[in-house]
Amino acid sequence: MKKQLAKFALTAALGLAITFTLNACEEKGGGSTFTDTRDNKTYKTVKIGKQVWMAENLNYEAEGSKCYGEDGKAYNSKGDKVTLSDAEIQTNCAKYGKLYDFEIAKKACPQGWHLPSNAEWQTLVNLAGGDSIAGKKLKAKSDWKDGEGKSGNGTDEFGFSALPGGYRNSLDCPDVCDDDYGLGDFGSIGYSGFWYSSETCTFWRMNFDGSINIDNTYNGSLSDMFSIRCIKD
Repeated sequence: MKKQLAKFALTAALGLAITFTLNACEEKGGGSTFTDTRDNKTYKTVKIGKQVWMAENLNYEAEGSKCYGEDGKAYNSKGDKVTLSDAEIQTNCAKYGKLYDFEIAKKACPQGWHLPSNAEWQTLVNLAGGDSIAGKKLKAKSDWKDGEGKSGNGTDEFGFSALPGGYRNSLDCPDVCDDDYGLGDFGSIGYSGFWYSSETCTFWRMNFDGSINIDNTYNGSLSDMFSIRCIKD
């Protein structure tokens, strides 16, 4: 993965991606649940404006998906590079869902749901008040690390409950990779959440400082692994 992406675990607040700010009326809806018939896992859902989102990261065991720390070194919440125990890995999966590369992500959502486009992500941030405040409103009330003397936790005003599940470095990283982040390493848990868009070479992230960013200049590997939030068709 690019050196820039590798730095997110330690300097997530830099916010080097392209950002945007939008304004619109907001509509908050009550939550419900959805059961994925492929494995009978049940997910909380939430209506925000006219959109219906899963209120949890996808945890479907698609071929090639990984839990944070599985089959690789991981930066833990203390910033140490370690090998996690099986119990820690399963705890990460239960809390943050699985991580997926782009090809897996495009097909991972259950029937009736899909990987959100940039426009759908943008609409969500629009409804939550724009780049400068949307991250705070969409993030969960716990599990985010503090930064710059401020709590990293959100207010979760819409029930979206975004969590900092981190990412996995690709297995075919180009030669610009940071030496500290080897092939298949995991990073940023507790500090940042990364979610794929349906559009090639684009992902969205929320940082512990409250910002939400789109990176559409991303030129790392599409084998990098991020979280998924499915949106209803």
